[in-house]
Amino acid sequence: MSPDSAFRQLMHRLRRGDQDAAQVVFERYVNRLHGMARRKLHGPVRAKVDPEDVAQSVFKSFFRRQKGGFFQIGSDEDLWALLACITARKCGRLNRFFRKHKRNVGRELTQQLASADSAAVWEVQGEDPTPAEVAQVADLVQSLLASFELPVHRQIIQLRLQGFTQGEIADEVGRAEVTVQLVLRSVRQRLERWMEPELLPT
Repeated sequence: MSPDSAFRQLMHRLRRGDQDAAQVVFERYVNRLHGMARRKLHGPVRAKVDPEDVAQSVFKSFFRRQKGGFFQIGSDEDLWALLACITARKCGRLNRFFRKHKRNVGRELTQQLASADSAAVWEVQGEDPTPAEVAQVADLVQSLLASFELPVHRQIIQLRLQGFTQGEIADEVGRAEVTVQLVLRSVRQRLERWMEPELLPT
């Protein structure tokens, strides 16, 4: 079988969702993508995001779209160019994200806490969260929890972020529902104050 025929067969297998074909592509390009991500990510971003996570995200995006017939790829060179392009875009997005202020993350967390049917804080609406988004939200959650001295108050916050209702939280922690409401109100007030650039914890 010629190299071109073998490549076309590999792409065809990917469109069928063949995991062995995905493993072949992964092993062929993972080291190059990892190295590229390391070079493209700015120094401070690499402290938050592992280049390996970027490479994993690139493969996830590629395999999903290839299975849907989104790409028409004719050669190994074309495939590498495509993967490199996806990697560069993801790294650029991560670099831009960390240049923005944390106030957007705080606003997202405030909305999660205020929602009656709050989902887990990591379940960002829309596209899958990037590693940077997960890391930044996690940092803010830790700062928030650390700002409450009583363990029961921290437990209330954690349960709320996991999607429990106020009534369920009250039963779980053995407190009146009004106590839960007061704690969550205090959380929202702190987050709203932290929306100010000079007050948001780092």
